[in-house]
Amino acid sequence: RAADQPSVGRKLVLNIGLIGTSLGCIGVAFSTTFGQAVFWRVMSGAINGTVGSARTMVAERTPKPWHPRAFLLLPAAFNVANVAGPILSGLLAEPLENFPRLFAEGSTFGGADGVQWMKKYPYALPNLLCSVLLLAEALLVHYALEETLKGKRRFEPIRFIQETYANMKD
Repeated sequence: RAADQPSVGRKLVLNIGLIGTSLGCIGVAFSTTFGQAVFWRVMSGAINGTVGSARTMVAERTPKPWHPRAFLLLPAAFNVANVAGPILSGLLAEPLENFPRLFAEGSTFGGADGVQWMKKYPYALPNLLCSVLLLAEALLVHYALEETLKGKRRFEPIRFIQETYANMKD
């Protein structure tokens, strides 16, 4: 409902979800108890309402004949993330054990004592990577995605460049 309000818009809802989930990943990264980790995951899930807004924007930006193909990309992307995410996270977890030459005692980044925060939080690295990727996506949404809610549109640099280029061709 918030995405359909002229005072909010779809881009803002997407960015709130992405940034909120990013903050939740940071919270999970530095949790010291199971209860803290559950709290941050619940908060991330509660704030992330991006699927509905993303589908609406895909429907509004894609010509009708291309809807079936466009809507197949969303679950395909989710499936790729569901397979690649745990693999990448498993590789990055416990970096002192998995990458001792980089992070352990006497290593490239570890110095004499090793990277101390990685000792205390062995599962922080995958969560921090996820947070960085979510923030990068939020920047892309903010600067490169055109608002599709009528009445909420503002100056969009990407759209301006596309329209200018199209007018130059004519």
